[in-house]
Order: sequence, then structure tokens, then C-alpha cells
Amino acid sequence: MTLQPTRLGSEGAEAMPPAKRFAARRGPAPAFTLVEILITLSLLALLASMAWPALQSQITASELPESAERVRSTLAMARCEAVMEHRRFRVRLAKGDQQPRIECEIDPINQPGVYVASTAAWAKEPMLLADVQIHDVQPGRPVYLQPLSITSDPDSARKLAEKVQQDKEEREKLRSGFEKKTDQEEEADPLRPEIVFEPDGTPNDWATLIVARMKPEETLEETDQQIWIVLDGRTGMATIREKVTTDQLSDPTFYVQREKLELPDVVNVDELTFDINNNGQPANEMNGGDTGQEGDTGQPDLNAQAGDAAAMAQQAQQAAEAAAGNAGAAPTAAAGELQASSGSTAEGQLEQALDNTSLTEEEKNNIRQGFPKKGK
Repeated sequence: MTLQPTRLGSEGAEAMPPAKRFAARRGPAPAFTLVEILITLSLLALLASMAWPALQSQITASELPESAERVRSTLAMARCEAVMEHRRFRVRLAKGDQQPRIECEIDPINQPGVYVASTAAWAKEPMLLADVQIHDVQPGRPVYLQPLSITSDPDSARKLAEKVQQDKEEREKLRSGFEKKTDQEEEADPLRPEIVFEPDGTPNDWATLIVARMKPEETLEETDQQIWIVLDGRTGMATIREKVTTDQLSDPTFYVQREKLELPDVVNVDELTFDINNNGQPANEMNGGDTGQEGDTGQPDLNAQAGDAAAMAQQAQQAAEAAAGNAGAAPTAAAGELQASSGSTAEGQLEQALDNTSLTEEEKNNIRQGFPKKGK
């Protein structure tokens, strides 16, 4: 049996809800026309074209510091890998390559000095963005990190600045004769020596990596934008810092003064003072000070009271020993009696001295344990 559709008459239309009757009268819902959509897209494209130069300049400006941070992280990861795997790791820059190569010594015993590419995932990621290059790797400890004695040689800063200039000229001579070799020839770069991390995490030497937007064979001026990464030859930690100018190298105050690193003179222990209270009051002197005086807060000096109780206990013990010595000629029973009475008298004096103090029970027990018992 099939159902035949039926049409609603006037009675059926009246039976429909009011909302449905209104939608049926209104017709289809309105929509955007093609012209309106095209105008909206044109406005969006215009706004994007106006904002793109500013966005692109920000992206370009962030490439250099971001690349420097990635190089610093790469050095830290290579150091950690060397420590964890107990093998040498090196960061090597081949001629003509932008990205550094991370390599590890495959077999230090049977094949020393033979390195293969690291298989770690972080070593395969690109470190330098866009056209950023590691322009130079300067081995050796930087002169501005060496202590400088101004009193003995006031011209030390000038001499160090001249030495830096001479090293720079020598490297420029190397750079002028820089020629790209074929793949069959040696790939070592004299301008960018390799950095090797030992199994204990220390590098083979100090190094300063200069990151800039120029190739190694090009001359990098002092006014060019650059970021320096200093690798500490003692610990293997890498830090990022701004470039050092010639004016800073010629300024003696820019260096670490050697005089400030000297050890102080030998201090007389008798002249030292210390504060054993937590009330912020001035410290009492170790010798000759009034250790029994109360502070401004009205709290008694507990350490002074403990010292008084210990002194009284010591006097009582000395009196007991003297009394026992005087009774040496007496019979043995009488001497034992006298010793016992003397010991009990000393303990009584100790308890009386402790009662007159405001020491805690734990401190009193420590004093009682240190006091010699009778019969010992």
C-alpha cells in the first residue's frame, strides 16, 4: 500500500505553525552577490599588500638573531652529546657551505680522528636562516676577557688593541687568497676552524663565532650588522654578545682589572666579629665583648647564659676534684663518700645555674651531657 501525497487546503495552511507560514510567504533567504564578494576580496588584498612590507622587514630583521641563537644551541647540544656518548663531537664548517656539519668520532681506539656525520635529529635541522653565514671563527681567548693590570702598564689596552688589529689584518690576507676548492680536495676552511668537544664537555680552545649576512670571503666592516658567539674554552658554554668595537678595546675600563681579582690580605681572626642573633642587632666581639648584655628587644642572650652555666659547672667540677685530692689520705670508703658528695654538689650547682637561664630544654640537655658525671 502506497501513500499518496495530499495538498493542504486552506484548512491545512491554517493548521501550520505561524513561523512556517511566514517563511513560506517570505521566499528564499537573501545571500551575498558576486559583486559584493569581489569588492570584499579586493579590500582584503589591498590591506595585505600594504601590511606585507612591514611584516617582511620584521621577518628579515629576526633572521640574524634567530640564526645566532640556533648556532649557540647547536654548540650546547654538541657538548651534551659528547658528554652522554663519551665520544668527541665536532662542529665543522666546510668551504662554500652555509650550514655547519655535526660529526662524531666513530671509534676513538681503533680509528682515532675519523669522524662521521651525526645521526641525531637535531643535527639534521638547518641552523642558519636565509643568507645568514658564520663569517668568521676566531680561535683563542678574546683579549677583552683577559685581566688587565692598569697600574703596572697603563698602555696595556692600547697594546692589546694593536694585537687585535694585527690578527685582523692577517686574517684579511687569508681571506684575499680564499679560493673554493673542488670536492676532491681538502675541505678545511682556514678562516673557520673546527670546534671539537672532548668527552668531558670541554672544547679544544676558546672561539668567537661571528654571525653576519656576508660570506666568509667578503670583508666584514665594523659598521656591518653582526652578532658574536663566545665559546668558553674552560667550560664549553657558549654565550651571545654584541660585537666589540675598536674604541672599546682601546678603553682600559672595558677590561677586567687584574687588581680586583687579587686575593685579600690575611685577616686576623681575633678581629673578626659575627652576629649569632637573628634580631638584627650589632654583633658582639669575640674577645673582650659583653656577651651577657641584652639587646634592645629585651630578649636575653641565650648563648651568653649557656656560657655562664658552663663556667659555673667547670668551677664546681674543679672544686670537687680539689676536695677529692685533699681526702687522699683518708680511708677508701671515706674518699668515695667525699667524691660522691662533691660530684652531687657540682651537679646541683649545674642544675641551679641552668634553672636561672632561659635556655630551651634541648640546650640544657646538651650541657648536661657534656658535664662529667660523678664517679667518672
